[in-house]
Amino acid sequence: MSLYIDSAARSALGPLLASGIFAGVTTNPAVLDRAGYATADRARLAQDLLRAGAGRVFVQLVGATEQALMDDAVRLAAAFRQPLSHPANEAADATASQPADADATASQPACAGAGAAAFRQPLSHPADEAADAGAAASQPVSQTADAPAVSAIVFKVPATGPGYRALGRVRELGHPILLTAVYHPAQALAAAASGAVAYIAPYLGRMCDQGIDGETAVRQIDAICRRADPPIETLVASVRDLDQVGRLAAQDVPSFTLPLALAEALVNHPPSVAAAAEFDKVAGVG
Repeated sequence: MSLYIDSAARSALGPLLASGIFAGVTTNPAVLDRAGYATADRARLAQDLLRAGAGRVFVQLVGATEQALMDDAVRLAAAFRQPLSHPANEAADATASQPADADATASQPACAGAGAAAFRQPLSHPADEAADAGAAASQPVSQTADAPAVSAIVFKVPATGPGYRALGRVRELGHPILLTAVYHPAQALAAAASGAVAYIAPYLGRMCDQGIDGETAVRQIDAICRRADPPIETLVASVRDLDQVGRLAAQDVPSFTLPLALAEALVNHPPSVAAAAEFDKVAGVG
């Protein structure tokens, strides 16, 4: 069983990842936007999260057509074949370089705190990325020795017509795929039939909002995915409370991604914190 954090708030993610109970981080365009990032920041942010201790980072592909999704996947795959940046090297490079002019620094994302050096390099531009990705797409999938493991970056593909059509081609890039925005058990059958999906993300809370028995639907989705060849891991998203997690985990649903507030509530569950404080008081420590 695995737990993930559904957030891109780097300052808050550090202590949670350090707890050792979270396998990684899930993101999507809305999550990025809430944390002040754009889709162009995905590769750099994901690499920073891996360096901060995330074992796996889920990155959503964007595009309204099959080709747009594929182009986005190729660009990202090319970016992830590059080595992880190291703060010490970046700091040395920054010291040796001449002061940047206003036009250069305007393209850099705002940042603060640990690991900020990774965000002081100018972001690449989509046109340049597309050209580089087009050249890379004609080469076998490979990576440099210091690049993140391909399995550590999961591409999220929406459960839509263009998304289904892109699955096979995206999978050829080597990254595992998560089918996202899933609302019905039949979509689990579609994921299994594709043979390209490693994870599936049913939207529990949003199903409940639509009057669907979300927990029953999640159990049905998980039952179908366990029978897939190869099996597909159910990663429950849109979780609203820890009671949902407890009930579904007790029925063998394997993985959950928690919004930041729930992840923090799990690590520092109020009754547990109060009990520990009471023990420390009796022991005369604290």
